[in-house]
Amino acid sequence: MASQIDDISVIINRYDPIRLLDEGCPVDEYIPEAQLIYSMWNDTLSFETFHHNLYQIFLDQFKWILEKSRSYFIPMARDIWSYMKMNEAVW
Repeated sequence: MASQIDDISVIINRYDPIRLLDEGCPVDEYIPEAQLIYSMWNDTLSFETFHHNLYQIFLDQFKWILEKSRSYFIPMARDIWSYMKMNEAVW
């Protein structure tokens, strides 16, 4: 499980949606969000639901600074979705 969460965090870091890494935060800054994304996976039936839930995680965690629209998160959601689909048989 830890390696999947780390992998999800790496994907989030590539996008750095809140620009925390640009501000000098450590690379493990998005681990809590990666854990939440990983934990919701079994309840996800469609990409649309996954994308909505992913956006909601970031909104809940960073509502005071989140200035991005829900559509901004589509590319990151697609990458995480693809990773999770590709690896769900391994879990």
